[in-house]
Parts: sequence; C-alpha cells; structure tokens
Amino acid sequence: MVATMLAACLVFAGITNGPAAAQGQLVQPEILRDASKLPEATQRMRQAILAAAVSGDIETLRVASEMNELPPVFANSKVADPVAFWKKLSGDGEGREILAALIEIFRTGYVRKTGGKDGDLFVWPYFAETPLQTLNSGQQVELLTLVPPAQAAKMMETGKYTHYRIGISTTGVWHFFDKAE
Repeated sequence: MVATMLAACLVFAGITNGPAAAQGQLVQPEILRDASKLPEATQRMRQAILAAAVSGDIETLRVASEMNELPPVFANSKVADPVAFWKKLSGDGEGREILAALIEIFRTGYVRKTGGKDGDLFVWPYFAETPLQTLNSGQQVELLTLVPPAQAAKMMETGKYTHYRIGISTTGVWHFFDKAE
C-alpha cells in the first residue's frame, strides 16, 4: 500500500509514469504527433518559432522569443542576446544550424508533461522525456535525424537525450530551447 501511495504521489508530481516506473521499470511516455491537437496558444507559439526557422534568418526568431513576458531559457546561465548566442553556437556563424535544428525537432513527436504554473508543458522532441532504452528501431532512426550516429550511440548507452529540446505550455508560453541535461 505504501508503494502504491508513493507511486501515486510521484505520478501526481510528474516524476514518474506510474506504478511500473515506481517498480524500476522503464516506461515510455505517450508520444504525440498531431500538432493540430495542441491547444490553440501552443500551436500559435509553435508556428511562430517554426515560421522564423523556415525563414532562414535567425533574427526573425527574436520576435518569437520576445512574445513571452519573460524570455525563454536558452542556456544554464542568462543569455542577454539570444540571437547573438545562437549565432555563436551555430557552426555557420549565422544561426542557420540552429534554425535547422528547430525544424527537425518540430518534425518529431512530442510529449505532454502535466502540471505547472502555466498549465501543461509540451516538450519536443519526445526523446527529451523518454528513456532511450525503450526506443524501437524506427524511433532510433528518428533520433538519428537529430544527432550524428556517434552522439546517438552515446545517448543510447547512457539512456539520456542530451541534444536540443523545446518546451511550450498550454498557455503558449515558450519556456525553453536548450540542451537537455
């Protein structure tokens, strides 16, 4: 009974995926793929980010990042100018690699994390919230669309996704675009 109560508390807190997770079993969260089923505000922010990415001009991403009252998290420390930060991270120095990563991330499925002050949170790609040991072969191929084979192999070995992720709440607040830890 104590184990059941603990599992229920952990599920409510968003820490596990139910009793199986409390018993040490790896549980893959529900992977969602239909963007039309996202809340309207979430769809609007996703579209603003995606439109900026498709434009090929990193500066247009600034508009989406400034749609929030508070800026999204882009790194472990405060980023004064996100566009300059993305240009620095990008292999081409223009931010196009970052824009390409955004497009690829939004092509994957996403997961819904419940709870939070801005409502539920939708996280792309689903790998960021999925034990990588539970991926089937098709999902492993999808992971390879985001990262090179050596990086994917290291992630599979550790069971943890460590590449870019995006989080947008049900209220349309863009919470983060950073590297998962």
